[in-house]
Amino acid sequence: MRIELNGADRVPVSPVTNATDGSVIRPMKAAAAPADGVALSGAAQELRAYQRAAQDAPDVREELVAELKAKIAAGQYHPPAEDIARKMLGG
Repeated sequence: MRIELNGADRVPVSPVTNATDGSVIRPMKAAAAPADGVALSGAAQELRAYQRAAQDAPDVREELVAELKAKIAAGQYHPPAEDIARKMLGG
């Protein structure tokens, strides 16, 4: 949809005058807007570094898995039954 104003956007406006002395009041020029920016605290920067390190870390520690598989295959892995029970019960 297209709207044409046909000159309606060019309405003549009388200058604003000072009521006291009749001088024309000119609008002030807009001040330059400050640039947008973000400053992170030291703690936030440290937290960001930890988050990035966690994202870059592998989901599975391959060397630990390989070591445990080798121990299980050789019959050398005997975790305490109490530890297994605690993990199964959410502890």
